[in-house]
Amino acid sequence: MLTAADLLAELRRVVDESGPEITLYRFRNETGISRHIVYDRWGNWTNLRLAAGLPKRNKPVPVYTDDELLAAFNDAARRSSFYPKQKEFDQLSDRCWQTLDRRFGKRREIIRLHRSWLEKQPEDLKPSFLVGCPPECDPTPIPGIHIFREPTLDLRAMCEVLTWLPATLKEIHATRPQRVAALQEYAREQLRKSPDPKLRASADAPLTQTERC
Repeated sequence: MLTAADLLAELRRVVDESGPEITLYRFRNETGISRHIVYDRWGNWTNLRLAAGLPKRNKPVPVYTDDELLAAFNDAARRSSFYPKQKEFDQLSDRCWQTLDRRFGKRREIIRLHRSWLEKQPEDLKPSFLVGCPPECDPTPIPGIHIFREPTLDLRAMCEVLTWLPATLKEIHATRPQRVAALQEYAREQLRKSPDPKLRASADAPLTQTERC
């Protein structure tokens, strides 16, 4: 497990190789150490920079548009096998999950807005797990396998079914003897065609009680 001292040593090494104008995004790419670990060990990126003897950066905080943030989420999703969660997003993107959370809310809402955003984008920007996914479905990590979000019911059709169903059931019950007789006659015809003499002879034998049912 990486300690705070390990991160400090890594930062100093990267600075020696690349210069003092090191960003958190570049540090992550150079070392493979996630933003989550940096913040867990040092509280924030600035604290780690100051501990390494680097000057505090007074760069203004960038303000991203909704489109830029959703594009960043889409880029992370394309590089992953499914919608990224916080830790994975912070590893894959130069944006911060906290920015998404403050702007859009919970992950479910981010995903909903992302789906709406994708409708206006070229088809080739879709992550693989969303290709062919209908709007009324939710994707799965397996491309081509989708889940209906909510069952859809045609209420008018349901009412029509409930209207004619009782009459249909009554008709089926009333015509049961005729249908049974037709099935029995069909069975007799098949027996008469049998190459087995015993089966042919049984075609005209009286039916047992079980056979009548």
